[in-house]
Amino acid sequence: MFVSGQSSTRFVIVLIIIIFLNSPAAALTQYSDPPPILVTKLVHYLTLDSPFYDDYFSNKSARDISLFDLHTNIAQMPFETRLTARPTGGFLVHIKVGSKSFDQFVYMDTGSGLLWINCEPCGHNVPYPIFYPPDSTTFRKENCSLGFCPATGSVKVECKDKGTCTYTARYAGDDFSTGYLARDSITFQGSDEILQQVTFGCARATSGLKVNGMLGLSNNPISLISQMHVSKFGYCIGNISDYKYLYHMLTIGDEIELLGLSQNSPPGRVPATAARLPSQSFRSTD
Repeated sequence: MFVSGQSSTRFVIVLIIIIFLNSPAAALTQYSDPPPILVTKLVHYLTLDSPFYDDYFSNKSARDISLFDLHTNIAQMPFETRLTARPTGGFLVHIKVGSKSFDQFVYMDTGSGLLWINCEPCGHNVPYPIFYPPDSTTFRKENCSLGFCPATGSVKVECKDKGTCTYTARYAGDDFSTGYLARDSITFQGSDEILQQVTFGCARATSGLKVNGMLGLSNNPISLISQMHVSKFGYCIGNISDYKYLYHMLTIGDEIELLGLSQNSPPGRVPATAARLPSQSFRSTD
């Protein structure tokens, strides 16, 4: 399939392919046989598919907010930037966590390096649904001796009493998420692949982040990208002027082909205008 970037006053397609031109950060756990490419929908915060949908916002408001996010969060954005999950904009990824496939909508953030979700018990004003670890038979707390504790990067990870591996992730505007590291299965909506024993953050307290969680996509050793041992991901933003548009897309995998890559492109920032994805990778995400 061939996808190209184009824009007009009423319809915008933005395709971003991120390639870690240096080798991806070494993952601190062993993960075997990742899917060749993972494809899932992106859900805009204000669309009908979003659990945070509010009909107070007009079609024009959704478009203006999305354009602001695209310009501030994508253009010339270095990795490991401390970003804020704005409560009225951005894109969510629908994942299922644990043995009972608990639904979570996590905010996609290319500037941070940790997947985390809110876990019971947690602080006040946390949006539902909230993951309850005892309900999952495959849930395990991350032990201090299992590799990720301590870890370096934008996420502070350290070993606490009773062998608990804790984390603190900070974002712009003094927003933060803090809790402990754990492991469980993760499935992306629309994918048949179950990612086993993924390390993620179980948040016990957050500030200013009105989301179920965050999907950090940088090449930090603790990120999902590094755990999967892949070096590429991409996302396609479609008709952001229509809050009913449901075809935004996120892809993760080394089989994404970048077309027309300039040799002068700086590492980590690729001004892609087109990409080819394996046709067999596309499945219905309904």
